[in-house]
Amino acid sequence: MSLPSFEYVLKQRGRRWLWSVHNAEGAQVMTGSGRNRSAAIYQANRALFQLLLRAPYRLGAQASNRLGAVRLRPNFSLA
Repeated sequence: MSLPSFEYVLKQRGRRWLWSVHNAEGAQVMTGSGRNRSAAIYQANRALFQLLLRAPYRLGAQASNRLGAVRLRPNFSLA
């Protein structure tokens, strides 16, 4: 079983900082922006944490799927 790996990238565009989270293949999974660098880093880390929480390899997610629980989709609009 291979575990998913993600990374985030920060780019400054004018006065804003754009962030994006990519998977191991380089595909963009999430994106957003912050007013300053520290806010953008915080938001990117938060999005990364949310991705890891929803990962299918987690025991809790597997157990709840076996029980027929409804999976909710979180809203990732952080901008």
